[in-house]
Amino acid sequence: MSYDFAVIPVDSFETVEQALRICDAMYDEPQGRPSPQVVQLIDELERHDNTGHDGLVSMWPIDADARGALVCTRAGCNNTYAMLNLTKDRGLAVVDVQVRRLYDPRSHVDVQVSLGDGTNLPYLTAPLLEDLIARPHRQYPWLVVARGDHWFIQAHFAPDADCVLEYRDGGPERHFGASTSDRAVVPTVIWQWVIEDPAWRVALCWQRADHLS
Repeated sequence: MSYDFAVIPVDSFETVEQALRICDAMYDEPQGRPSPQVVQLIDELERHDNTGHDGLVSMWPIDADARGALVCTRAGCNNTYAMLNLTKDRGLAVVDVQVRRLYDPRSHVDVQVSLGDGTNLPYLTAPLLEDLIARPHRQYPWLVVARGDHWFIQAHFAPDADCVLEYRDGGPERHFGASTSDRAVVPTVIWQWVIEDPAWRVALCWQRADHLS
């Protein structure tokens, strides 16, 4: 089973809509030569698949032109993580073709992100976080953002229900939670935690986790 991504240079678009249009157009006839950073990415993918690791790419050769590249990967929870890790410092954005989600690494912060469906991400941006919460997985609408085993913030944001947030601040005895009916607060609080803005600590009425009903 294949899981497809489009890879496009970040300087080729300004909005999500523009990025998605480029992605769609890449399924038409090729146009021009791929950029140097796309060529470097393809070379890196080939090296990765030739080193004895389980292959990431499911179909060779990779289709690439002046707009970017279409990469067919083997389905799995770590393929998104691998693609983002390989592109985030190369000036390349990734589009998850299946869910039409843009991963634009500009202004990203390196944190470990785990989504409810098992997908892992190596970074967050404010727009990406907003999209993850606005369009959650139907069965598993939650995420965890972590800097270590005991330094994390997590949220459960099922449709038609209050959002529940929890954070751990160094150990089990420093575990707190809160709930809110205002979904717009959730990405704001999490992003403040990510960028270490202390405003998140007073944005909600946090209680010790063992006191939550």
